[in-house]
Amino acid sequence: MKDKQKFIYDYQCLERIKTYFENRLLIKCLLKYYQVRFVILKDSLMKSISLVKHADGAPGLRIFGLGPSFMPMNGIKKLQLLFNQNTLWAKDRKRSQIKKMLENSNVIITLWFNSQLVGFGRATTDQVYRAVLWDIVISSKVQGTGLGKLIIESLLEDEKIKSVEKIYLMTTNSKDFYTQLGFEVHGKQTLMLKKKNY
Repeated sequence: MKDKQKFIYDYQCLERIKTYFENRLLIKCLLKYYQVRFVILKDSLMKSISLVKHADGAPGLRIFGLGPSFMPMNGIKKLQLLFNQNTLWAKDRKRSQIKKMLENSNVIITLWFNSQLVGFGRATTDQVYRAVLWDIVISSKVQGTGLGKLIIESLLEDEKIKSVEKIYLMTTNSKDFYTQLGFEVHGKQTLMLKKKNY
């Protein structure tokens, strides 16, 4: 009787182990399927993305609202919407302020999915010593697809930026993302802020 119980117990253990590994295999297969599916979706998305490197001050975007292929896209309104829907720090910027911001920026990148503005980044620089990356924004609908990296790389590859000694940026909650792209947290400097008196 004891041998029979031991056999049943061993058999149940083997069944559990078998089920465990079958489930793991199923999970692995599902993960592989979804990763492949994600890569296919990501590749098709990337083929549909238009990257626009605007001229200094972005006159086409700022004055005419131009997007890809110099087509009128109501760009300032769409940029305001991108800020409002995807940031805390750039919400409620007025269009006149956005235009002035663009006018005083040296490098401006926009990403478009058809007529939708899905990404933005800009930089200011003295072209010798320092550059600062500002307002890197990706629509929440396409985050995690490599578009943020595309914007950063496009900014860093620009002649006005890649010649400087140091490139700065400030981030609230994306430190890990920027670290992957070669940025380091610098403990020897202190960020100081003086707010405008109203």
